[in-house]
Amino acid sequence: MTTDPKHGSIDQKPEDNFVEMSNRDPTEKADVFIDTEADYSGAVKKTDPAEIRLVRKLDLRIMPTLWAMYFLNYLDRNAIAQARLNGLEDDLHLKGTQYNTCISILFVGYLLMQIPSNMLISSKRVRPSLYMSVCMMGWSVVSACTALVKDYRGLVVVRFLLGVAEAPFYPGALYLLAIFYTRKEIATRISILYSGNIFATSFSGLIAAATFGTIDGYHGLKGWQWLFIIECALTFAVAIIGIFTLADSPLTTRWLSEEERQLAHNRMLRDTVGFEESKGVRAGFSQAIRDPRLWLFCFIQNMHLSACSFNNFFPTVVGSLGFNDTITLVLICPPYLVSGFFGYVAGWSSGRFNERTWHITAGMGMALVGYIISCVALNTPARYIACFLFASGAYAVNSMILGWVSATLGSTPEKKSVSLSIVNVFANASYIYTAYLYPKSDSPRYLIGMASNAGFATMCIASTWAMRLWLVQTNKKLNQGGNTSATRNTSREEHHRQVLESPARSRSSGSSFGRGRHQEIPPRNRRHRMPEDTIEVRNTIDGRVEIQINFMDLPCTACIFMMPQDAVGYINLTRACEYRQIQLRTELLDIARNLRDTPPDVQSDQEFLVLLRQYVANCHRLLQAELLLHCANRWPEEFDNEIL
Repeated sequence: MTTDPKHGSIDQKPEDNFVEMSNRDPTEKADVFIDTEADYSGAVKKTDPAEIRLVRKLDLRIMPTLWAMYFLNYLDRNAIAQARLNGLEDDLHLKGTQYNTCISILFVGYLLMQIPSNMLISSKRVRPSLYMSVCMMGWSVVSACTALVKDYRGLVVVRFLLGVAEAPFYPGALYLLAIFYTRKEIATRISILYSGNIFATSFSGLIAAATFGTIDGYHGLKGWQWLFIIECALTFAVAIIGIFTLADSPLTTRWLSEEERQLAHNRMLRDTVGFEESKGVRAGFSQAIRDPRLWLFCFIQNMHLSACSFNNFFPTVVGSLGFNDTITLVLICPPYLVSGFFGYVAGWSSGRFNERTWHITAGMGMALVGYIISCVALNTPARYIACFLFASGAYAVNSMILGWVSATLGSTPEKKSVSLSIVNVFANASYIYTAYLYPKSDSPRYLIGMASNAGFATMCIASTWAMRLWLVQTNKKLNQGGNTSATRNTSREEHHRQVLESPARSRSSGSSFGRGRHQEIPPRNRRHRMPEDTIEVRNTIDGRVEIQINFMDLPCTACIFMMPQDAVGYINLTRACEYRQIQLRTELLDIARNLRDTPPDVQSDQEFLVLLRQYVANCHRLLQAELLLHCANRWPEEFDNEIL
């Protein structure tokens, strides 16, 4: 294992130089984890009962709400695909590629609103729970208006407005997951969220079949018109529920207790890669667009969603098998049910093994096989099996790519939010041009669409490996450069002795803890060294225990100033390390209390003092490393890369 001095530990398998950020901070105590056993999400099992209860509570409140909202998001968006089988094109007099244009125009409005919307959410000027629910009400009303359109122009306008109204939801949902779940937890949660898309596409056919078969022509409305009305009424009802069940932020969510809010905040702070002090939405936007890795992620996700372009035409593709409309709508369901299960397993496995490259390769490789079969086969069983392959393989990948983006580009909430929305914008741009890959004239094999999807899948695999190699090379440069002496396979103790060296500062230039003053360091000259432990543990006259730790010019974690020179009685940390302040102070106070209550046996006292001194020394060493690792955004430029 190697250690990036700015960003935390980097797990690397020696046999393949696998590069992923570990959830485990090098300074984290070992008893936080139990071996490598994983929970149901693939994350390493936790032993803190409070954190276990918190994550379970988040899962029970956030995940069902977001899943239901995303299910209805795709149900409303893709209802037009089922409506096509019920005569929508004939009723609205659509000709040529006009239906394809109605599909693609939605994503024009969708792309225009995503980045501004996520910047607004991360600015904390609006409550995500209220904002996302109101947007959901808006898209339900707009989608219902589809039942009222009479011609091509009306359908284009409604679809564009539907894209504008739906745009805030998915990047907003990813942002909520990213600020509540750690890097090892988020892949499974995104896969669960994405299953809402899969199940919506799966059951949309059954819902449409039931609607078309029962109330087609009722009150003078065609079945496809009733489909939009029924689905949008359900969407509006769920939006009202979302106001009360969605979360806002770790420190402001109303249905969390004060202790749970602080724990939610602290655990995400501990998990943040390359923590940087928040500087606002504009700064987050600037940080995101200047990070070259963002643009490669945009390309990866664009190729992935381009390979998923069959989604809006899946009923048409299945219809090419030769069955009637009702059977076609029923046959849509099984491939998506299988892909939903496969996506969850893939997300669990990715989180369990903290691996993405091989998982993405396997998923897109499976999809590639399905596309090739669709291109070359004409018999019905083979082509239906191909539907299972490309749906399962392609959909399994989405959570891994987005989880990778969140973990790699998440040094501030604003940068994380903007990065997710930019990646989503570039990815969904694929639906604008892929809508024209399935002309009716290309039925039944839809060779243009399937061959294009095969090419997109190949490019997704290639760009994923390019990202992996990029990160491996960056790690090698850090390991071989003179700025860090951390090496592969170094033990924790060896690493603590090898922390970056820094010029010593005169002790007299520092200020004591009591005065609370700091000494500024020129950013370009800042290097660090591991100070010797200076620890005194002594009993005072009134029975209290005084623990003194000399910080020896340790840098502050949140600014360019120096830490106080010493702290007596407890360890003083900056807000950037608030979770450690609470943890260490509590532990030291417990030890002090035990020492005070120890019977007056000199031998026992002396032994306990030795143990206490060792404990505090260990805390001190861990603290040094942690402060160095969390020191944020004023390091020299060569440390500006968050390495994943």
